[in-house]
Parts: sequence; C-alpha cells; structure tokens
Amino acid sequence: MRTPRDGVTASEDLRDKSLGLIPGASQTFSKAPRTFVQGVAPVFFQRGKGGRVWDLDGHEYIDYVLGLGSIILGYDDRDFEEAVCAQIRDGVNFGLPHPLEYEVAERLAAHIPCSEMV
Repeated sequence: MRTPRDGVTASEDLRDKSLGLIPGASQTFSKAPRTFVQGVAPVFFQRGKGGRVWDLDGHEYIDYVLGLGSIILGYDDRDFEEAVCAQIRDGVNFGLPHPLEYEVAERLAAHIPCSEMV
C-alpha cells in the first residue's frame, strides 16, 4: 500500500526548488501547496483530462478544485480547444476591439437580467 510520502519525489523536489524562487511556490496563493494537507495532497499537476489530473510523479487524482473554479468543462475538451486555437490563429489581444467582445457582451447581457452593461 502506498503511503502519502511514497512516490512523490519529483513533486517534492520541484516544490523545494520553487520555494526558493516563488513565494509559497505558486503565483496564486489559493493554489499554493501549503493550503493543502502537506505530505498527503499532491504538490504540482502535470496534465489534466476531463475532471482528472496527474501529478509530476504520474499519480492520478480527481480535481475537485477544477482550476480554481475556471475549468467548468474539464481539461482537454476538444471542441473548446479547437475554438481557442482558431481564435489564436486569427490573433489575440489586438490594440482595438474584436467583434467577439461585442458578441460576448451581448450574450452576457441577455442572460444576466440585472446587467446594464458588461
């Protein structure tokens, strides 16, 4: 049976290195390793698919945090990825507005009854 400390050497090594360069080992406090149970919770995630994630040592977990709430579709959603890649090919972060900004604002205003502007 695997104990909490078994087989997480890559994660712990990177955590120790990160603590020397990044306060709390993370750019976002809410996902800093110290906010989770030390020695039991994973320290870094390497990849994700659907609602599952894998740490640096290859262990699989259910991601209950889901990207701090931003990952409502799960990871590796093909339709979403294709739409994002198509937009990236067209360009992002222009110096002037893109029509997509209006389209999103229009949809938000239609679905949020109290919104006057978005």
